[in-house]
Amino acid sequence: MKKLNFAMLAIVSTTVIYGCGSDNPEPDPFVVITQQDFSELWGDITRHSVSPFPGTPGPAGRNVSWDFSAYSSVVSTIPQEGFECPGNEGCSGFPEANRMFKHSVGGYTYYVLSDNDLITLGGTGGDGGMETYTDPQTMWEFPLEYGKTWSDSFSSIHANMAGDPFMATEGEGIWEVDGYGTLITPAGTFPNTLRIKETTTRVFTGFVNMVSTIEIYHWMNKDYEGGVLAMFMVSTSNLPGDAGSTSFAFMDANPL
Repeated sequence: MKKLNFAMLAIVSTTVIYGCGSDNPEPDPFVVITQQDFSELWGDITRHSVSPFPGTPGPAGRNVSWDFSAYSSVVSTIPQEGFECPGNEGCSGFPEANRMFKHSVGGYTYYVLSDNDLITLGGTGGDGGMETYTDPQTMWEFPLEYGKTWSDSFSSIHANMAGDPFMATEGEGIWEVDGYGTLITPAGTFPNTLRIKETTTRVFTGFVNMVSTIEIYHWMNKDYEGGVLAMFMVSTSNLPGDAGSTSFAFMDANPL
């Protein structure tokens, strides 16, 4: 893992469904998600993808109001269960992992939660395939607080159910905690929410040769199980004919 902290410029949208007016409940300007907070909120997440979806993720900055309450037409629901390891079904896939998500579509994703970060080790699919990070990916770097940035390079190997490698991945991720304020979704209104912008580029070689870039905005709140309350994602690649895709999802809100 190769890390580098740096400054980034925030891109501010002018769309009318967002604002920074006085009607927004005043959030704590020092809202922080520590490693201890994250450890306590680890749990189940149910993600509801909607269509139509908002055209933009809204602005960055302090005391922002992101109102996605109008986007309530759910087209798919995906639950995933969060576990601690060892001691639960599936933990044996990556014995060094201390956290795991079990996905409803089959398979698991494995992590190490340390005092300083959350690291992705790899995962298994419902078809028995496996992705193993030869250079693990840092997902979160603690504490999460407004203005923080980090980056990380990573690499992985993909293997089929027989254990035969068929594709390799190298990538670079960039993260910025670019806003805080009040998030509004069909699940409720959530003051003191952080927004984290993630931009990850992956180069795939082997079975598929392509470059993909995914930009994800995560809204996180330490008062709810799972932490993540909404996601806005834009995905592009260099494959011929790929026009890219955009999606938005909100999560069930289960207070801790």
